[in-house]
Amino acid sequence: MKNLKILNIDRNPLENFPESFRNLVNLRALGLRFTNLEVLPDCIGNFKKLEIMILGNNNLLDLPSSIKHLKKLKILDLSENNLTKVPKCLKYLKYLKELDLNGNKDIKVIPDWLGVLNKIKYLGISDLSLDFLPPCIKELKNITHLAISKNNLSALPDFFENFQHLEMFYAYNNNFFCFPDVIRKLKKIEFLDLDGTYISEIPDWIGELIHLKELCLENNLIKSLPKSIENLPLKLLDLSNNNFRTLSNILQKIISISSFKDNKLVEKGQELANRKKFEELIDFYKRTSLELAIQYNHEPASLTDNEKIRLEWEAMILELRIIEMNSKPTDSLVSAIRKRLVVELSTGYKIMM
Repeated sequence: MKNLKILNIDRNPLENFPESFRNLVNLRALGLRFTNLEVLPDCIGNFKKLEIMILGNNNLLDLPSSIKHLKKLKILDLSENNLTKVPKCLKYLKYLKELDLNGNKDIKVIPDWLGVLNKIKYLGISDLSLDFLPPCIKELKNITHLAISKNNLSALPDFFENFQHLEMFYAYNNNFFCFPDVIRKLKKIEFLDLDGTYISEIPDWIGELIHLKELCLENNLIKSLPKSIENLPLKLLDLSNNNFRTLSNILQKIISISSFKDNKLVEKGQELANRKKFEELIDFYKRTSLELAIQYNHEPASLTDNEKIRLEWEAMILELRIIEMNSKPTDSLVSAIRKRLVVELSTGYKIMM
């Protein structure tokens, strides 16, 4: 087994790190999610060739200092553990590109040294107990995916304009109360989730985000859309559970890519012509993603364009599992599905179930 390069033992109730693993010094990838681990032994530092280590959904309180010897580590998943602080040994992992700390609810502060990890492209710090984002984060100028959802944030700092490579931004369930102005500077943004942030108005400058393809604004207080939203290349717009009472002319143009579940809609005049289309849109939300995926695999031509759009979106965020749990997808789950599931519909991907 000394030549073993990839070891995945997710969902096995190990509790302790097996002695037999200590000699696997050629490992490149190690998966230990949902294994009830409480402690990692110091010998983990001997795995000097390790590039990927997935430790999410365990009971870890800290990491051994020997982690600092994993100089080749590029992806580290520590999500949904019991960490109370960001382990200091991580500051030595200069080649780290993905760091997932989502769901460690007792972490209240991001340490200043995090800024030295300037090769990071994905940072997950959702569902912690953060009241603010420290200035050190501005040093992560290569970041493309950032998750800060489910914290106690009331604003985004001005240094966000440094994130000129940011493509995917999860910030749902914070206390912004208005659309953060600094998002206007994120010219490469493709995905934006501001669900449940008490927003009541979408600024007209939203039309300047010319790469924005997926916009999630459900569970807010929005009543109307700015005309500039027509300029966006949107594939998905989710406005579920807002305060819309009419479908404006703008909405009529983009309804085929939108979700308006749970809005207070009043049908009248020209809008009656869209009633059937709207009802079909709502109706296919009653079907599970798994049903749609199975139908696509057997008879792809039978899916409507709307269903294909929905399937592409929900497969990416693994909603086939989320629906069963009847809960909001966590950023950890989103991250996991992006690594494990490839989706291809009309845009050239491939479904692998």
